[in-house]
Amino acid sequence: MRKLLFHLVLAGLVVAVLELGAFAALVLLRAKGYVYKPPRHTQPLDYATRMRIGHPLLGWPLTEGRDAPGGEYRDRTGARRLPAFPDPDAVPSCVSIYGDSFVESVELDHEHAAANLLARAIGCRVANFGQAGYGSDQAFMRYRLNVSDQADIVILGHMLENIRRNINRNRDLITGGLDYNLKPRFVFDGNGELAIVAMPELSADEYERNVGLRTPLLPLDHENFQPGGALVGPMVQFPYLISLARNLGKHGLRARIRGYHDKFAEFYEPGHPTQALELTVAIMKAFRAETARRSQKSLILLMPTLQTMTYHAETGIWVHQSLREQLDREQIPYLDFAPYLASHRDRDFSAYFTPGGHYNERGDALLARMMADGLSRASR
Repeated sequence: MRKLLFHLVLAGLVVAVLELGAFAALVLLRAKGYVYKPPRHTQPLDYATRMRIGHPLLGWPLTEGRDAPGGEYRDRTGARRLPAFPDPDAVPSCVSIYGDSFVESVELDHEHAAANLLARAIGCRVANFGQAGYGSDQAFMRYRLNVSDQADIVILGHMLENIRRNINRNRDLITGGLDYNLKPRFVFDGNGELAIVAMPELSADEYERNVGLRTPLLPLDHENFQPGGALVGPMVQFPYLISLARNLGKHGLRARIRGYHDKFAEFYEPGHPTQALELTVAIMKAFRAETARRSQKSLILLMPTLQTMTYHAETGIWVHQSLREQLDREQIPYLDFAPYLASHRDRDFSAYFTPGGHYNERGDALLARMMADGLSRASR
């Protein structure tokens, strides 16, 4: 009996030590962003107010505050203010550009934003409709809704992380911020054509269940980043050994184990279960078709992260090479800032980025120069 008791106590101690180790590992991985953590408040708005002032179809920009048309930041058309051509009614736009915060140049002032530098370089107005947090899906949807856009050339910006945003309906599941950023997305219908899944309509309680602030969890259809799903492991919960085992090999941690610096890199793999690459190419094809229907020229702008540049410097591999090949195959014109930036490297790529991860003044100046050169070649 004493022997049995000894072995039971010993087994219990071993399990306790393993559980404690698994808990510590989960906490460490969660701190590094490899285990899901419910979002925290990052804005003073309550859920009802945020839903009321959000864009009814796209989720954002908000109809009040900084992004409201006609304010200090955006002109009456919703484009970012442009010192080179400040009055949108005085000079028509020759170029319009849609995308996320990299297109918007969110950490720079109006004068040093790439769109303004491009406008000065080519001598005509460039309407900057970049919006922080957008995927290339929302950027394309915004262009389709903006029927007053009569620019000769329309550019769709695709910061490389956008491929992950294109397969997501609740951005807060990706960012970890409690911003109430629900969004629409594209999916393939039964005929392989693009179809829009509308922005989720959730109550405040349903939203909190969706992000794991309340139980039971509420999954969303066509959402790939739900905790406990195929891509994202469960939250830190007992038993910790099982929780740790279920998190191993999931999105993010899997990318790191494989040597990628960008969590989104795996989505550029053809045939990925999420169809992220195929969906992104389909969005760009639809964008080209829509610009042609409106008698406008189209151009895709590919924008790398600092991690993308670092990974290429170490391995010689572009994580988005598959997208480049698909665009070449479909004869979709594009400009890729990644090799252009690589060719101008002097010391460290971080010299072109802010601590927040966007391009700094030096990076945006180089981006504007590349776009000006590309537009000049396209017009010949």
